[in-house]
Amino acid sequence: QLEPRHVDALRALTDLRRLGGDAQERLQAARNAAEVLPSHPLILLDLAQALLAAKKPQEALTYAQAAAAACPSLSRAHAVLAEVRLALNDKAAAATSAGEALQRNDRDPSAWVADGRVKAAGGDFKGAAEAFTKALELDDYLAQAHWELGKELAKQNRTRDAGVQRERALELEPRVYAGR
Repeated sequence: QLEPRHVDALRALTDLRRLGGDAQERLQAARNAAEVLPSHPLILLDLAQALLAAKKPQEALTYAQAAAAACPSLSRAHAVLAEVRLALNDKAAAATSAGEALQRNDRDPSAWVADGRVKAAGGDFKGAAEAFTKALELDDYLAQAHWELGKELAKQNRTRDAGVQRERALELEPRVYAGR
C-alpha cells in the first residue's frame, strides 16, 4: 500500500518530466506511475495527457474514460476527456465533456481551458478567449491558458495582447512553449 505522499511523488515526477523532458520521457514517467497505481484517477489522467502529447489520442481515450468512470465527479477527468476527444476530431463529444467538467466544478481552470479549446475548434474565437480569460482569473500561472488566449487574440487581430499572453506562457513554461 502506498501512502498519499507516494501518489504526490509520482505525480510530481510526471510533471517534472513534462516540463523537463520530451513527450516520450513524459510518457515513460506516466507509464511507470501507472504501473504502481494502475487504477488511481489522477495517475490515469497523467497517462492520458502524456499519451495525448505523444500523439496517441486513441490510447489516451481509454485512460481518460477510465479516470472519468473511476471518479465521475472529478472535473479534471472530463476536461482531459474533452481534450482527447478534440484530438480525435469528435467535437460534439468534446463539447459534452467540457460542459460536464464545468458542471462539476466551474472553479476548475482546466475545465475552462477545455471549454475554450472546444469553442476555438468550433470557430467561436470570442467565446474561446472568454473561457481562457476565466481560466486565468482562477489561475494566472496556467501557461496553457495564456498560450491559448494568445492564439485566440491573434485571430481577432489583437496582436499586442496576443504577444503579451504568449510571452507569459513562455515565461511560465519555456521548455513547453519555446519554438512554437
